[in-house]
Amino acid sequence: MAQEKTITIRLEKATKNTIKYEEVPADGEPPIAGTVYLQKWFAGANPTQEWEVTFRAKNGAQGK
Repeated sequence: MAQEKTITIRLEKATKNTIKYEEVPADGEPPIAGTVYLQKWFAGANPTQEWEVTFRAKNGAQGK
């Protein structure tokens, strides 16, 4: 069974070509991804304030 984990990332700031998001860790858990950068061409002129991101192991790979 593949492991799956969903996190929330929140907009921190815009840089020249990217939008910087910071993970909002679940209560009592350490961050999984920390900082995530999305390219402006994808995020758009008015970037979404929060994203929900799901990590899923591929091809039967197993994490912790």
